[in-house]
Amino acid sequence: MLRRKTFLGLSLGEHFLTIAEIAFKGKKIHIQRSASWEYPPGTKFSALLGEQFKNFLHQQGFSARRVTVGAPASWILVREKKTPCADISTLSKLVRLESEKDFTLPVENLCLDFLVASKTDSECRLLVLAISAEKIKQIREFIQAAGLRITAVVPSVSGLNLLAEGNDRFILYLNAEEMVLCLQIAGQFQFLRRVGLSLLTEDRERWLEYLSSHFQRLLLLLPEYWKKRIPQEVIVFDDCGVEKSIWENLGKKLGLNLKPASDCQPFSSAVGSGLLGYYPEKIPINFLSPKNFTPQNKNAVSVKKLSPLLWSVAAVVIILTLGWYFLYQEEKSIQQLRENLQTLEQQTAGTRKIKDQMESLQRWQKNQPHLLDLLREITLCFPPDGGIWATSLAIQANQKGVLTGKAEEEAKVLQLLTRLKSASGLTQVNLLYLRGPGSQNQKLQYAISFTLKPDWILEKRAETVP
Repeated sequence: MLRRKTFLGLSLGEHFLTIAEIAFKGKKIHIQRSASWEYPPGTKFSALLGEQFKNFLHQQGFSARRVTVGAPASWILVREKKTPCADISTLSKLVRLESEKDFTLPVENLCLDFLVASKTDSECRLLVLAISAEKIKQIREFIQAAGLRITAVVPSVSGLNLLAEGNDRFILYLNAEEMVLCLQIAGQFQFLRRVGLSLLTEDRERWLEYLSSHFQRLLLLLPEYWKKRIPQEVIVFDDCGVEKSIWENLGKKLGLNLKPASDCQPFSSAVGSGLLGYYPEKIPINFLSPKNFTPQNKNAVSVKKLSPLLWSVAAVVIILTLGWYFLYQEEKSIQQLRENLQTLEQQTAGTRKIKDQMESLQRWQKNQPHLLDLLREITLCFPPDGGIWATSLAIQANQKGVLTGKAEEEAKVLQLLTRLKSASGLTQVNLLYLRGPGSQNQKLQYAISFTLKPDWILEKRAETVP
């Protein structure tokens, strides 16, 4: 007879939490009980609140003691990074070193963890998440005071992929406090975005327009790497009980297949966290045991106790050693390049004259784009009612260009983008970025890339031939 195992899944929020007790018997999952608990007014997230939560658990009949805690997206900072491919240990050190510039908070005040979202032979794409170390301390005190044993602290949405089948899809989660959108490709999270408040107004049509515009903005600003594999399916975990017709209308507006997940509502986040307790190998992010944390030897001398002078001397020795090593390698490389250059000069002496003649002939070829025609083409795409300006136009030798400028509102930029895509001489028109106004600049900033159509260039050249 298989031994029965039970776990608790806890999903925290600013004003309330949800909890689910999950029992496992073989491969079958059973939700024994679930509940929502609103924090008493005037209380802070602390050990005292944990004692009150302990009484609530006892009253509701929860018996499991191992718990996986899901933290809300509003507590988590997210960064996406591209790095050379390396092992996990090297990537951990790199994330730790670059966190000083990636996050505004000091690294000693953060709990950092990351996952490898995707990788090629030469590049890794990392998803780096950070949470305040003070929050983790408060969570520990809260859980211990409640008489529970914490196994992991994860983003509240990280267990939802275990509740739905499929690999490439969007996951949309919403509760009464927030809405979070995730992209999952090949079973791995690619990004995590906090969309905003889930219920802005009782006017469902207005809320639908708000959600639709945010979705379109996220899809429009996706990097090219993800646009090639953009999924057409959105799994919705709705802990608010929004009408099914709303999701159907949103799917029509976006041209995507929205599939509400019917199980586990309104406790889907808590159930997902509980499942991660049973499948710890599937935890993508764990702020309690991050990948960039190296346990210290208890017998080792504390860093704080080491003499600053000793550290200075050690740093100088390391810098000198590295400097000598890199200099030695550079000298070897230069010597090898000199030998290769001498060999190439002997091999190419006969063809150098031909190369010079070819370059001289190429200067007479009419291979440059007709800039006046291009300027006219782009100018006609600007809205006639104004509100948007161009500040620069750059054209490269490969017929690719970038148009940058400023606008009063986002709609103007999207209108210009649509017109450029319809222009007869342009192709591969994409929005590179759309930045909001800064402290000194009161206008939106945008950049649009494009490529000149070869047929259009040839046509303009033909018009100039007598």
